[in-house]
Amino acid sequence: MSEQALLEFSCPLCPRKFHTIWGLKNHFREHKNMNKCPICRKSVKNLMKHAYHQFVKGDEEHGVLWYLLGGGNENPKLRRIARNLTEKIVNGLKW
Repeated sequence: MSEQALLEFSCPLCPRKFHTIWGLKNHFREHKNMNKCPICRKSVKNLMKHAYHQFVKGDEEHGVLWYLLGGGNENPKLRRIARNLTEKIVNGLKW
């Protein structure tokens, strides 16, 4: 099996790929200083807060964004839901 085949998690914002969801989440900090949502293109002051509110309203992509930005420390149950969702759909996302 090639090295490329082992990289399971793709960053939705750049071409980088990672072996673990933790690696992707750690890398995603490089994208943290965005003032525009990469999903809905809305200008925001606090991207994590915006992603959280959209996720709670039912938008799964915003849930992935919220998780990758580091959300969930205040709500472990919601973090688990977002992590499971991220593991399932992140490779199909391109923002």
